[in-house]
Order: sequence, then C-alpha cells, then structure tokens
Amino acid sequence: MSGDELNPATVVARRSDVLFAEVDGEMVLLAPGARRYFGLNEVGSVVWEQLDRPTALDRVHREIVDRYEVGEDEAWADLMELVKELEKHGLVERVAP
Repeated sequence: MSGDELNPATVVARRSDVLFAEVDGEMVLLAPGARRYFGLNEVGSVVWEQLDRPTALDRVHREIVDRYEVGEDEAWADLMELVKELEKHGLVERVAP
C-alpha cells in the first residue's frame, strides 16, 4: 500500500513498536532499529496524537485547520509531507479502511 499516493481517505496509524515521549511540548520518536530520534514540532505532535488509532487523513487535516490559523491547501501540503516522512522512516503505516 505504501507506494500509492496519499489522499484524504488514506487511513494511517502509528506503528505500535515506535517509542515516543513528549519533551518541552514537542514529540520525540524512535523507530525500532533506528539509530536516531525524530522530533516533531507542535503541529507534528498533534498529527502524532491523532494517529494513535487508524485515522483517515481528512480527519487529521480538519483537526489542524480547526486548531491553527492555516489555509486548507497549506495544511494539506504540510500534512502530506509529514506523513510521507513518517512513513519513510517506519514510524507510521497505512491501514486498510
């Protein structure tokens, strides 16, 4: 599934074996077997919280737009970039709806 383009209906969830902790308002993640940590800013931390269970990306997008002063297109572009990066590093996975 990971080769397909992301879209609003794509369902994504955190991988259950990822270690994470909140540090000074930001989320720090460690993928299994990784040799480095990944840090998420405030908005990235909101995305991480939303993905605690399988969630469609349109729902995550709506949460970002509702919470922050950001346009829909900008929020979508940033969300896609973040999810692709998290996926690339094995921190999240796509789930069949």
